[in-house]
Amino acid sequence: MYARILVLIDGYASGQLALDHAGDIAHACNATLVLLHIVDAAADDDDDGMPHRWEMGERLLAQAADSLRIDCIEVDTVLRRAAMGRRLPEQIAFLSVELGCDVMVVGMDGRRDGYALLFGGDGALAQLSPVTVILVRQPHSSSASTFGAAPLLERAAARV
Repeated sequence: MYARILVLIDGYASGQLALDHAGDIAHACNATLVLLHIVDAAADDDDDGMPHRWEMGERLLAQAADSLRIDCIEVDTVLRRAAMGRRLPEQIAFLSVELGCDVMVVGMDGRRDGYALLFGGDGALAQLSPVTVILVRQPHSSSASTFGAAPLLERAAARV
């Protein structure tokens, strides 16, 4: 079904959900997971004593790859700088083709990550992507409706 599955690794819980889901798909399809982390081009030059984001990206990718290899999943890792003059969704769409992927798995848990990347703004990844995009959501509590209205209701109630 799928041979190469692209997974965006960002260190957030939603990214871990996507990674877990992609691992299940890779097991079922005997597919290779392609783990991608994109570093802000200007962020590698931090001089505030914090580890460089490039090094953090390397660690994130290594940790994710090691956890998958334990389960005998074939893994490729890709670390790239954000392309100047290209929006992130455009760069990811381009890389999905360059890396030979046939599907992309993206975690979403709200506007901060997958939702904003896919549906926010005019450069939505879902519209730009030349490959199938699978969205992985946080599991809803048992009180959530089957249509996922509970998070919307919770946000509306918080505004009152």
